Amino acid sequence: MFVDSGYSQITNDKGYYRFDDLPEGHYRVTEEGQKYWTLLTGAEGANEVTIPWYCPCGNGCPKFISLQNRPKLFRGDETAWAAQEDPGEYRFVDRGNWATYVTYDVGEGPQEYPLFAGQTHLAGYLNVYDDNGKLYVTYQALGTNEDPDTIGDYTVKWTGLKEYHLHVANTADDIPRTPGRGRNAVPGNPIPGQFMNKDSFNPATASSGEIVVDISELNDSIVIAAHAVMEWEGYYTEVFDYAIDLGWQFAWR
Repeated sequence: MFVDSGYSQITNDKGYYRFDDLPEGHYRVTEEGQKYWTLLTGAEGANEVTIPWYCPCGNGCPKFISLQNRPKLFRGDETAWAAQEDPGEYRFVDRGNWATYVTYDVGEGPQEYPLFAGQTHLAGYLNVYDDNGKLYVTYQALGTNEDPDTIGDYTVKWTGLKEYHLHVANTADDIPRTPGRGRNAVPGNPIPGQFMNKDSFNPATASSGEIVVDISELNDSIVIAAHAVMEWEGYYTEVFDYAIDLGWQFAWR
């Protein structure tokens, strides 16, 4: 029978705690879970102790019960667009929506365009080449081999692609967009849901694989609108930095 003693302690900055002068009985030591940490379950009975405790060595050593934790891994996602080179380059509209497109000249050979998530975070690449009237496009997540990024309160890596919407046309005005207003209005924001190529992945994938688009009826200079939802995995930055200072090694998927 376990004693519901009501005793509690707060660990110090090194994670240690101590109970002194406990009444006789059989105790189970448990921990209140914290938001940004995951409690690791030890072997059955490893967190139990009977008082009085008799150390096997006979020297009156205290009973050590280790409740191990590791930083909790979180997942999230951000909208991303392929840009020519830098964030915000070749925007569809000057203000408001930050969606971007890229230009490609047929026959120029393989090209790689950055995918920026949340406007400025490099989350992956769009690889493009053409051959015999076909355009071959591949979305690629940045992956876990790159240095961590920071999204809000989290230290993250861009681990996968959750969905994409791709449209290829002669000009930016030929991309599906909201109608402009007024007599001389230009088209507005792009509408990814109306793009010609689309797919989603659950779980997220590192690469879309090659997407083949017929461009035989298009001009030699074309526009590519490449929208994506990129997944990140990461840790609460304050916990991440604390664990790094302690020499921990982190594993992303």
